Amino acid sequence: MILLCADIGNSHTTLGLLQDGEVLDHWRVATDERRTADEWGLLVKGLLSDSPVSEPPTGVAVCATVPSVLHEWREMLRMYHGDVPHVVVEPGVKTGVPVAPSRRGSTSPWRRSAGAAPSCARWSSSARAP
Repeated sequence: MILLCADIGNSHTTLGLLQDGEVLDHWRVATDERRTADEWGLLVKGLLSDSPVSEPPTGVAVCATVPSVLHEWREMLRMYHGDVPHVVVEPGVKTGVPVAPSRRGSTSPWRRSAGAAPSCARWSSSARAP
């Protein structure tokens, strides 16, 4: 199973392809609230087609804290990846995993996704720039 993981943050969106907890490829792009579902779809399609990973994702896990971008991602998933199972973890979603804030008042979206997509949580810390 190849999992496409996306961490949609306020300024950057980090995406990665994982298989059995191993990062196969990853990217970091700007989070732009004006980007439409079609633009996200073409961006993701371009990243995937340029990846050395030849198999398409068989699952998608999305973590988001930006409601307007999440709306476009939901639409993009429906339009471009409608046949791929996906899970969306957003503020208020209970994963069953206790989460301690990483800084005062903030919690990493990857940490919130740990119950829904354990591989994404392990990948987040290794894929981010120092």
